[in-house]
Amino acid sequence: MIHRHYNPWQITNDGEREADRQLMQMGNMEDEPIHVLHSLRISSRYHRVQMSGECDFVILSRLGIMVVEVKGGIMGYGSTDHNDYGFYRLTGDDQREMVKNHFNQADENAHAIQSFLREKGLINIFVGSVVCFPECVFECEGVEYKYLWHRGCDKEWLRMIMDSMQEQIAEFYEKQDERNVALRITWETLDEDRITAITEMLKPEFDPSRSLSQSRLNLGESERRLEQGLHILHGLSENQRIMVQGPPGSGKSTYSFDLMVGLCRSKEKKGLYLCWNEFLAARMENKLRIALQENRSDTTIKVSAYYHFLEELVNLLGDTSLMPTYDSVSKGEFGHLIRECLGRLHKAKKLPRYDFIVADEAQDLFDKGLDQVLKSLLKANNPLQKGNYYLFFDDNQAFPKFADLDTYIRTREALKEASAYYIQFANLRVNTGHGITELIQDAGHGQADPLKNYGNDVKFIAWKTPEEVPGILRQYINQEKTLSRCKPENMIVLFTFDLLKTGSALKELIREEPEIELLTVENLDSPSEKVRYTTALRSKGLEWDTVFLVCSSLTDPKNLFQLFIGASRAKGKVFVIYS
Repeated sequence: MIHRHYNPWQITNDGEREADRQLMQMGNMEDEPIHVLHSLRISSRYHRVQMSGECDFVILSRLGIMVVEVKGGIMGYGSTDHNDYGFYRLTGDDQREMVKNHFNQADENAHAIQSFLREKGLINIFVGSVVCFPECVFECEGVEYKYLWHRGCDKEWLRMIMDSMQEQIAEFYEKQDERNVALRITWETLDEDRITAITEMLKPEFDPSRSLSQSRLNLGESERRLEQGLHILHGLSENQRIMVQGPPGSGKSTYSFDLMVGLCRSKEKKGLYLCWNEFLAARMENKLRIALQENRSDTTIKVSAYYHFLEELVNLLGDTSLMPTYDSVSKGEFGHLIRECLGRLHKAKKLPRYDFIVADEAQDLFDKGLDQVLKSLLKANNPLQKGNYYLFFDDNQAFPKFADLDTYIRTREALKEASAYYIQFANLRVNTGHGITELIQDAGHGQADPLKNYGNDVKFIAWKTPEEVPGILRQYINQEKTLSRCKPENMIVLFTFDLLKTGSALKELIREEPEIELLTVENLDSPSEKVRYTTALRSKGLEWDTVFLVCSSLTDPKNLFQLFIGASRAKGKVFVIYS
């Protein structure tokens, strides 16, 4: 069991966010007692080469302590563009930028922690170090360093850490034997209580950001935070290019709506809004039409789901061979199709042009040619440096197994280099307690425990056969209608996608259930006596008071990711109905 002594939503570094996500892939190590600290500050009193140091992650286990140095981005080892030799980072324009030796940093931080422990009289606690490149497959040829993890490793990160700790301990004992030292050190094996005590000794006594993240919201506080966030965004909007990163419920879609209304009203700009989810696109189009109905032109802002946008471009080009299909999207070919289509439209001088482009839930678009869309469709020379674009994203909502993670990272980093970058932490949704937030965090990191007490906001209900599910849904839907006075349009039933596939026994049962009906673009914002249903993945960017999540196995990482997406749609309650 992993105990994280930090709030993952507070991690601002992209590489560390990915490392945190990898850390939660425990594999067969669920019974290991493991505690993790993030961003642990080290005083110059213990650090021998710096005035102060900082450990990206400190992992405590039965074997001892492992200090982890993390470096995000696309990394390499060899000659740089300035004829230096060592570790380098590839920048957005494929330049090799020299970076510090991360192994030296990790070793020095480990030495500092060991000095701290010795001062406390703990001389038998092993402290080792490893380096992690979580966003790339690292070319190891010529690298003399052994304890390095990257996405190309055949071991999960946590397993590699534990194995590395065992190897480093064995190496230490071998050196003791070679030197025939008189006072031999035997490293202590730690139990759960001992690990907890050392963790408490190392971590700060008070972490204000952690307390803030656990604060309960009421409607007034939610409105205050939303207003505060919009003021910040208005200040940023003096920049022509903005990237806003934030967790579910942090107001990204609200900010994008407010921004577009302001641009269209005051500056009469022609804009393009893109997102992957057709439901989010439909809702944004409805809201914008109402907000801008006094505008004379109905072409001020074009709203489109990204998939349908490519279809429109293909029709404009007149070559159906580039039309996207389910198969081509699932194989990761969408980016190639949109680049090819834009290139040929450019040659034919048929490209539509826009004053600004907004990409909502942009984590779904980074590996699908979003950079090329910005380059081709903005009314500016050198659009990535001089154009107007506004991107709203959350790395945690992108599926962990990207079809092309390298393209995703390169695109994200290239856009960051040309943009004002703002990280939004606050959750603006009005939850009645901490339960939904805890469930979102757990599911987002590959775990959800039906026996855990998530409070009154979250309820787990088990099912054994598909025939049981409609009855369970009826029971709790009627309960929410009666006791909570919740209207059907304020509730949603979200299924993991496997349960609604063709041939699924549950799909046929749900289709015949009189209490619920399929959510469509046409009925999205219309009142109904029935509760709508769809898949969790199609709910991104939307929100309801009550969410019913119907899942198959909770041990499947794909289902847990969908549970994370679905739970983050809830403002008040979540019912997890699981097999």
